[in-house]
Amino acid sequence: MAAAATSSPSPSQILSLVRSFIRVARQFPDYNIREYTKRRAIDAFRQNAKLSEPSSISEAFSFG
Repeated sequence: MAAAATSSPSPSQILSLVRSFIRVARQFPDYNIREYTKRRAIDAFRQNAKLSEPSSISEAFSFG
C-alpha cells in the first residue's frame, strides 16, 4: 500500500479527476453553488499544477 501512495499519478489520471469534478459540479441545481464548485475545482488544480515532488503530487491527487 505504501508503494501506491508514493507513485505519482499519470497526467491522464489527473485530467480525468479534473473532468469528473467539473462533471459533478454541473449537476448542482443552484447556480451559485454550481459555479463556485467549478471555479474552486479549477483554481485548486491550477495551484497544485506547480507541485514538483512526486510525494506532494500523489498526496494532492489522493486528497482530490
